[in-house]
Amino acid sequence: MLSLLFSLTLLAQLELGSGTSISLSGTRKGGGGSSSLTRRAPGPSQLDDFADLSYSTNVTLNAGEYVVLVDTGSADLWVVPLNNVSVPDSIDTGARANVSYAIGSVSGPVKTAELVFAGYTVPNQAFIPPGQNATSMNSNGLIGLGPNAGSEIEAALGGTAVGYGPLDNIFLQDESAQNIITILLGRVDDPLHAFDGTLSVGEVLPGYEDILGQPQLELSEGQHFQFLMDADSIIAPDGRVVFVESVVKINTNKKRGDNGRNATAVVDSGFSLSQVPKNVADAFYAKLPDAKYINVDGIGHIWVLPCSQEVNITFQFKGVRYPIHPLDATMDVSSLGVNNLTDSRGRAACVGTFQPISFDAQGVFDIILGMSFIRNAYTLVNFGDFLAGNKSNAKGDGYIQFLSTTDPEKAHKEFIVARGGEQ
Repeated sequence: MLSLLFSLTLLAQLELGSGTSISLSGTRKGGGGSSSLTRRAPGPSQLDDFADLSYSTNVTLNAGEYVVLVDTGSADLWVVPLNNVSVPDSIDTGARANVSYAIGSVSGPVKTAELVFAGYTVPNQAFIPPGQNATSMNSNGLIGLGPNAGSEIEAALGGTAVGYGPLDNIFLQDESAQNIITILLGRVDDPLHAFDGTLSVGEVLPGYEDILGQPQLELSEGQHFQFLMDADSIIAPDGRVVFVESVVKINTNKKRGDNGRNATAVVDSGFSLSQVPKNVADAFYAKLPDAKYINVDGIGHIWVLPCSQEVNITFQFKGVRYPIHPLDATMDVSSLGVNNLTDSRGRAACVGTFQPISFDAQGVFDIILGMSFIRNAYTLVNFGDFLAGNKSNAKGDGYIQFLSTTDPEKAHKEFIVARGGEQ
């Protein structure tokens, strides 16, 4: 599964062991799996932003409160026992599951408990308590919000309804709700708009209704939120279009188009660093002053350049442009223990947040649009019929929509305030 690449890599290095709406927050450093569903008063679900590397929110299991990473690249829930005490009164199913990420994995028994998340209560939600050694960056676990086709818990339980993920349980048991989630991410060093993030389930955030009029990018059925990009979807700082030679096998994407060469992009909130082909990263960073391409321990091969260097990157889908804020094009990782990064002149430097793909993609995707992209586009995912056990409540094909949240002129001024550089 795809998720938490940068976070889990750093954790390994540092040995530290991703309708209602909820806010995300943090600091710099057919039938479902239960018999009934209740909803609390609607309200934003806050997300905590940890150094622009992970976003977390609060959930409860049998009244115990946990901080979990929010991850759209996986479908399972796991929480670490608090103070070596497991979730009270949880029920052991007798099954065990292992959830693998791009880097790292968790495993343990599969149990069930009452989950409260985003204003909904799921009486019998399956989860994994993997043990104290699975502690994650600034959190007690992880809630997967991706398609249930990627659920290892459901597979461990033989595909039965008790193994459905949190969102599938919510959507399947409240058929009046829209099968949508939306994500709005903030950034820690934004000098004018201090904001962590918000996640909504079943509704669009007030003030962002324009997203409903944005192009609908049809999702391919599978275990990730993936769609086909246009041939001119990537625009480098020099204004040139960057072409991507797709490595995705035609039979892995049912909607590839006639030429079979459209690049496949995955939207994954678990990736701090977006993953792109090497030629794309080179087009973004190679020509910039004092940039160099090196192997950084705990990160991998990546472009390094002065933090004061403004980098202007743009994506476009179906003719709509989504500029990337220059504060999201590079990142200072010194506060996370990754020190002594220097540019080609020996000065302290930042890393490019669009990293050449750092692991074997196995021909499944070409690009992962992670946090460095999502912070610039309010994102709506409509699951359509992509729900476990959905046999009768047809809601059509799934799709994703983006609403740009970055104004290039304002972004330039904000970058100057935060990083310096040329006026």
